[in-house]
Amino acid sequence: MATTGTVSSTTAGSDDRTITSSIQSKYFIDERIKGRHINVTSNGGVVTLNGEVADEGERSKALLLARTTDGVTRVEDGLTVAAASSASDASLAGPAASPATAAPDPDESLKARVTSQLLSDAQVKGTAIDVTAKNGVVLLEGTLTSPAAKQRALTVARGTDGVTQVVDRLRVGKASR
Repeated sequence: MATTGTVSSTTAGSDDRTITSSIQSKYFIDERIKGRHINVTSNGGVVTLNGEVADEGERSKALLLARTTDGVTRVEDGLTVAAASSASDASLAGPAASPATAAPDPDESLKARVTSQLLSDAQVKGTAIDVTAKNGVVLLEGTLTSPAAKQRALTVARGTDGVTQVVDRLRVGKASR
């Protein structure tokens, strides 16, 4: 299966899973959208989007990405636009928010936890899985030797503390590295 473009399927249950996964992948790749927590559900080709975006431009982009996904018949917009107070909140924070006192990057911490869990699992250790994390969303990329190993990697990632969503870009076959 290609990692870009659209995917079609003939069974209803897997169709909805494919649609949801395709949209989530598009969101993860898009620089404007990937930092947002957008919940994507699909039922019979009808996609529902819930969550918060920064502005109408992000809302439009999220809706466009969903609408242009193969198999989508309709998109229900449950997105809300965040109040434009984040810039003023940052200026009010003052010196207490200086970079010297900032906590460790939570995305790097989550990436390290998922990577550690994968490396310690007997079924998937020794495989080349690239892990990327952003706001609780984890992207797994790589090639595994069996469908069981792929499923185990997804299960391990989903079970890691702090993971809210897993985007599956894993393939089964011979490693190309």
